Amino acid sequence: MDKIRNIDELIKLLYNNIGLLSQLYEHRNTFLYKDALDSVDGNSKKLENLFQYGIIEQSDEHIEISSIHRRYFEDVTQSNVEISGSKMDDFINEAKKLIEVIVTIRDNNITLNDDCGISYIVR
Repeated sequence: MDKIRNIDELIKLLYNNIGLLSQLYEHRNTFLYKDALDSVDGNSKKLENLFQYGIIEQSDEHIEISSIHRRYFEDVTQSNVEISGSKMDDFINEAKKLIEVIVTIRDNNITLNDDCGISYIVR
């Protein structure tokens, strides 16, 4: 990751990407890479610059403002991050899938082994 050399460079980088950064801040962790690319008119170099300077991060196909920059923007705007209903639905669905796996393992008396060779029986 490159370092920003001065405040002018930071301001220019943020200003040149104000549309994307505003959308990322609004959507928090639910912005897709392809949507981010669309918001910079297909200019992947703009996204790469933001990645290179640590302004944004990518997780799977999602893009988000890096945690340090997100906290800064929240502090400056005095806003609180709210967990959206759709995010809660995602968490609940993932938990349900994990529970189904555990139940399947338990019902079929499957023994799990960890990296150290220790066996676990799920009851």
